[in-house]
Amino acid sequence: METENKNILTLFLRNLADLIESDNISKSQLQQVGEFYMSYSFKGQVKRDKYCKHTSSKSKKDLQKFIFLGWYVYNKILNNETL
Repeated sequence: METENKNILTLFLRNLADLIESDNISKSQLQQVGEFYMSYSFKGQVKRDKYCKHTSSKSKKDLQKFIFLGWYVYNKILNNETL
């Protein structure tokens, strides 16, 4: 990735973090950020599991648990509820 593109992305993410911390972000925008985070985290976990020989692949049931837990936490955040 070019340096200019990295700088633009870095500034965007820093600004996004500031908006979240100061609670100046709409619920729909926060939802999009949450969806991106869950997707990014899950893809990273799958990639790590794929290359770790000592870790077995995730079963369908584990995937369902991961998705449901993410959905549950995400809805609690959107509704400003405590876990």
